[in-house]
Amino acid sequence: MIGSRFGGAAIAVRPNSFVHMGLANNNKEETAMTRADHYRQHAMEAEQQANRASDPDAKEGLQEIAREWRELAELAERGALA
Repeated sequence: MIGSRFGGAAIAVRPNSFVHMGLANNNKEETAMTRADHYRQHAMEAEQQANRASDPDAKEGLQEIAREWRELAELAERGALA
């Protein structure tokens, strides 16, 4: 589990909690790419929230969360996530 802490609240990212549904061809490569795209979407959303945040600690925490989502995307692309 990769986690972040900011503003007194713990934010946890669990790579194995992603559930992929509706994939016609369920091969490992396609699932990994779909998972990576999913993680990149979360990274983009965290980055957008960070850009809107006025509190410096919240902004920093959200930027860290975005970095961690991008790291998960890279791991998913390499097939390093179970």
